[in-house]
Amino acid sequence: MQATIRAAEADDLDLVVVRRLDFLAEHRGLARDQLDLAFVEATRAFLLRTHGRTFLSWFAEVDDECVGIVSVITSDAPPRPEDLRSTDGYIVNMHVDREHRSKGIGRLLVERAMADCEAAGVRRFTLYATDDGRALYESIGFADEVGWMNRYS
Repeated sequence: MQATIRAAEADDLDLVVVRRLDFLAEHRGLARDQLDLAFVEATRAFLLRTHGRTFLSWFAEVDDECVGIVSVITSDAPPRPEDLRSTDGYIVNMHVDREHRSKGIGRLLVERAMADCEAAGVRRFTLYATDDGRALYESIGFADEVGWMNRYS
């Protein structure tokens, strides 16, 4: 069973929505139909605005069936004296179906997404690591950095 990784295209919006909802439901310990309809609608509206522009996705497929996704949100950032590139990437929604985990598919997804983004000028990647994903991210060079803070309003 070899996985194929491909970039999402314009007509993949519905699949991106479904896979994002699958990821969030699993991450929060819910059945997908337990997600609030207003949240589902807000997710679709967000992706309609951003998909293919600042929200980029890649799929893992096995036997023509989607078994995983990873997305990157790109944002403008000021250049630095040592690095004139001005785009950062935030990796989100990394998800592989349970029956396809521990087969290297997650690594293929993240590495392809990062390679494509680096070729387009992304200089830095950040992400929030779940306990399940931490070892993978560390193995490809991500590290915890102290000092970053968040404030939610």
